[in-house]
Amino acid sequence: MVRSVMLFEASGLRVSMLDDATDREAVTELSAACADYALMVTGAPPTPQDGERFFQDCPPGRSLDTMLKLGVRGDSNTLRCLIDVVRDYPEPGIWYIGLLMVHPTDRRTGLGRSLIEGLARHAAGQGAQRLSLGVVEANNAALAFWTALGFTECRRTRGQRIGSLDHLVIEMDRTLVPASRIAALQLPDR
Repeated sequence: MVRSVMLFEASGLRVSMLDDATDREAVTELSAACADYALMVTGAPPTPQDGERFFQDCPPGRSLDTMLKLGVRGDSNTLRCLIDVVRDYPEPGIWYIGLLMVHPTDRRTGLGRSLIEGLARHAAGQGAQRLSLGVVEANNAALAFWTALGFTECRRTRGQRIGSLDHLVIEMDRTLVPASRIAALQLPDR
């Protein structure tokens, strides 16, 4: 298997770009393990096509080269977490998180928090001013997770169809601290 190139590190976790040719099966397996998420959001269980859909999913008017398809692998090289991000969407300076999926055994361990904090630093270093995302109202755990990470509600949109379900989607965002400001705030070693 070809090893993916590390994009950034977060709390000792190697966050790498995923590749359709080598990682599709791993994404499909993670999706199957997260059947609770698929049922809540789409009303249907995961399918064998989930890996393909993950790599082809892109907002209208955008190309796949604006997407970051990222993953974190465990000690046994098993995909433990993935994240789908659109750079400069819906406007320049905003990185939109389309999906964060964490294996059920890794939930509430700090993996998701570390990944998002690392992504925030990486995005700020690339010039992003905000991270943005949408949470379906039915996903109370996700709403609490994002709120604890400093995301605030911007608006609510009713009637968002995902799979066979209509949802109220809560749009949230978080302002990023510019990388230059973070460096200036760090104290020198004594």
